[in-house]
Amino acid sequence: MKYNLDKKLYLVFIALVIIAITNAVVITYNTEKSNRISIEITEVTSPTVTSLAEMENVVARSRMYITNWVYVSAGQSDKENLLRLNTIEYPRLKIRLSKLSASWNNPDHSSQLREIFAQYDKIISYEQQISRQLVTQEDYLDPLKKYAAEEILQSNIIPSSRSLAANLEKLTRIKYNESEFRHHDMQMAFFIMKAVLINLAIFIILAVLFMTYYVTNKFLKPVMRVRENILQMGRGELPRMSLSIPRNTVGEMAIALRSLINSLKRTSSFANEIGKGNFTSHFQPLSEDDVLGKSLIEMREKLRTANEEDAIRNWTAEGLATVTSILQKNANTIVELTDAITETLVNYVGVNQAAIFLVEQEDGNEKKIGLSSQYALNGKLRKASPSELGEGLIGQAILSNKKTYISSLKDPYFTINSGLGASKSCSVAIFPLFAGGTVLGALEIASLSELSEVKLKFLENISEPIAMNIFTVRSNLTTKNLLSDSIKQADELTAQKQEMRWANEELVSKSELLEKSQVELERQQDELKKAYDDLEMKAQLLEEQNLIVEDARQSLSFKAQQLEQSNKYKSAFLANMSHELRTPLNSVMILARILAENKKGNLSDKQVEHANVIHKSGNDLLMIINDILDFSKIEAGKIELNMQEMRSYDVADNMKNMFTEIAAEKSIDFSVKLADDFPDKITTDRMRLEQVIKNLVSNAIKFTHGKGKVVLSMEMAAPGSLKEHDAFRNEDKVMAISVTDTGIGIPEDKQKLVFEAFKQVDGSNSRKYGGTGLGLTISRELCVLLGGDLTLQSVEGSGSTFTIHLPGTPAPVQKSRSAAPEKKEAAGSSVPALINEGAGNPHPGLAGKTILIADDDMRNIYSLSVMLETEGMHVVVANNGLEALNKLEEQPGVDIVLMDIMMPEMDGYDAIRAARENPKLKALPIIAITAKAMKEDRQKCLDAGASDYLSKPIRSEILFATLASWIGKKETSAK
Repeated sequence: MKYNLDKKLYLVFIALVIIAITNAVVITYNTEKSNRISIEITEVTSPTVTSLAEMENVVARSRMYITNWVYVSAGQSDKENLLRLNTIEYPRLKIRLSKLSASWNNPDHSSQLREIFAQYDKIISYEQQISRQLVTQEDYLDPLKKYAAEEILQSNIIPSSRSLAANLEKLTRIKYNESEFRHHDMQMAFFIMKAVLINLAIFIILAVLFMTYYVTNKFLKPVMRVRENILQMGRGELPRMSLSIPRNTVGEMAIALRSLINSLKRTSSFANEIGKGNFTSHFQPLSEDDVLGKSLIEMREKLRTANEEDAIRNWTAEGLATVTSILQKNANTIVELTDAITETLVNYVGVNQAAIFLVEQEDGNEKKIGLSSQYALNGKLRKASPSELGEGLIGQAILSNKKTYISSLKDPYFTINSGLGASKSCSVAIFPLFAGGTVLGALEIASLSELSEVKLKFLENISEPIAMNIFTVRSNLTTKNLLSDSIKQADELTAQKQEMRWANEELVSKSELLEKSQVELERQQDELKKAYDDLEMKAQLLEEQNLIVEDARQSLSFKAQQLEQSNKYKSAFLANMSHELRTPLNSVMILARILAENKKGNLSDKQVEHANVIHKSGNDLLMIINDILDFSKIEAGKIELNMQEMRSYDVADNMKNMFTEIAAEKSIDFSVKLADDFPDKITTDRMRLEQVIKNLVSNAIKFTHGKGKVVLSMEMAAPGSLKEHDAFRNEDKVMAISVTDTGIGIPEDKQKLVFEAFKQVDGSNSRKYGGTGLGLTISRELCVLLGGDLTLQSVEGSGSTFTIHLPGTPAPVQKSRSAAPEKKEAAGSSVPALINEGAGNPHPGLAGKTILIADDDMRNIYSLSVMLETEGMHVVVANNGLEALNKLEEQPGVDIVLMDIMMPEMDGYDAIRAARENPKLKALPIIAITAKAMKEDRQKCLDAGASDYLSKPIRSEILFATLASWIGKKETSAK
């Protein structure tokens, strides 16, 4: 029976529809008005402001690039950027602004934009004049061309750029004000719409209250009773229907609910049977479209299948474990091993007979197949003679290395016997035993019943470890027998030699008594002498072999000593070369830094820029020197790791801060991704790990063009992906830190070459990208020292991915031998605090202080004196350690000493030790300075008595901070 809704309910819904239509009309009108304003803002006004800002950026970059073109001859990237700016970016921006200006309301603004374009086109023509004059290095050396280019830049381009920037700023301000005005209009439209909506909402609320009262009495109360029953069903209960059924739609719901409850009771009963493991319970679906019933039936079938498969899997795993435990026992003989295997297989698989046949080597190198072990075979088979390869099923299985299975075999010779009778019908399976590159024999199984696929598969899988174990035991026995024979032969040889020596002595003692039989004796002596000579020859050969072995051992020892001495000479040479390179580099960088600071303001902007270029070039040269030293330390095995616990987030944050701006200058998208599964804390040498990551990221940015992408990812490697790698074979977790770029890529035939020292993909004299070719070599070796590896995946033209793999298992936290001195330095100098506190007045404690500089190089003395006198310090100079001690005696007012280490007559070590022996100089701060960059040099200085240590080239801020720290300590201790 079907019920209809109350007519009054229809009226209620019609009223709601009318109210909703009225509300929609009002909202649509106001929304359309706001939308028109919003479209004008988003498609015209805001893009105009953004494009004008981009035009300002284009003008500024154009002036910067053409300035670098004129003053920096090697600025090839600036030249390429200028050409791309004028030929690609500017025309694209000009077209965009021209399209936007067509929608402007004020035509005067469009004319102003056209004037701006004309001004920039004129600037481009000036820049083209300069680009035609300064093309090659010879053009920069031509003073006429250089002056003409500078004149065009100073007289035409820079004034025009400034005027153009002013006009752009004025137009941008006008368009920004228009944007603010349109935003105000849109806000007013929204205010009007909000007022209308509030009034309509009040009316709707009153209507809804009336309708709610009516619907509650007529429908909701019955529905709530139905709802209680449905909630009970939601809690898993199947309640009884006790409510009266009204004559409306709710009544239909109640009847449908009652039918649903009855159906669910039947279905739940069937599901309960499945849960108990009864997979044979019968169930009839409620209808042809009963989805739940059909799903339960399908679930029952799948669970039954899964239960059977799980039982098979457990049986196979248990069998493998049982046989493996037998194989792992140390068997003394092959027969003992094979007997245990056959008995175990028969009992576990449930067969009736089993045998293992092995290939044996007989006289004449002829191979025979013999019975090694058996279980329940009849007497004829046990007494059968060895067979040939290819003879019978066993011989053919061994010869062809293929398994054989025959069911219902009937043969009067092959029988399965018992005490009561014998069966001449059975199933036979033969599995070859293959190991060590050859077939060792075969495993034969016989059963009265047919063997299932599961049992055959199990026997096939277990045959391989059985063969491998037999091969291992046989090899061990052969090795043991050979060793025993060798020892026996050596003992026999020694005994024979001793017997011959005794016989010779006895013959000599009796020679006088046997004169009558001299002829016979001589004959016997000749025979004995011949035998003795043979033994002597064999002994001499053995002695010569021992001498050869000893000579080889001494030669290897001598070569090892030579290699160690060569490494020492190489380390000393690199240390001295570091000193010779860093000493002049120290003066160059200090003087360039002083000129770049231009504290007196007497240098032009161009001269300051030249000084900055000199300082940057010095820094680049210092990085090359450091790479060569690192490579030398790795080759000599002198790298020491400082394994400590560190936060992975700190490494990611450091890389992001370090390279974001550098990548932005080349218009490269640089990002850092730290996976959720990557450990929060890892144990490694942070300095070496960051050194490798910095090198990979800087290379990626270097070889990636503008608009490219560079991504640094820190995540865990996929489980099992590195099991073939020796370093990670026993590691369950491996960390993967990868650097991916969209750069030029590396050809496949040169991917191994990039990890070799001093090798690059493009090694020609005209290569586009520079570098020493040591960065990736050092990076890979450092990764190996950290317990991991560095791998490369690259496609030429599509980019590269370098991945650092490190073991996920934390290594023990340890410190290198130089960890303690580094802590002492950090505690003693307090450099960071001084730098932070000195904003505006960085070195207040240096003015008026006296400092002694001991150095034999006048370049260093000059550069340091200029830098220190600029801070108001009084400088005293000594050319060696002896002169420095004399100056300290003559001038007791010296506040601090800068002591160079490499000096003639008396070096810095001896001078520092002599000063510390003087009670007057015991508390005097002495800062050791050396151009040697070896790690042990710092400790030598501190052991000699130095207060602190600085390596060349010296950074001015570090030098001033160190001096201020030690002078402050001296004054504090004096008080």
